[in-house]
Amino acid sequence: MDLLGYVSADRFSVHELGVVATRRISGRIHEILECIMGDAMTSASKSEWQKYYDFLDSLRKGGATNMFGAAPYLRNAFEELDRPTATEVLSSWMEEFDQ
Repeated sequence: MDLLGYVSADRFSVHELGVVATRRISGRIHEILECIMGDAMTSASKSEWQKYYDFLDSLRKGGATNMFGAAPYLRNAFEELDRPTATEVLSSWMEEFDQ
């Protein structure tokens, strides 16, 4: 269902719509960057973000949160991460986890 479907269904708050939009935009940006930069971006991200991936693995195993809500945990654990980067790291980790 697209965002207009959510709005017309009147089932979600403005915050929830923002979360849905952010996830879709973040995922799309990652797809575009992969198309442009190819494997270079993927390997750089993997090596740079390994400590974040390790943290997310531990967080998942600990069961403290649903992993879709893990970005704030990343930001709390790693002060250098801003919100967009934490979301991008989480999205990348989820893609790796699915494979």
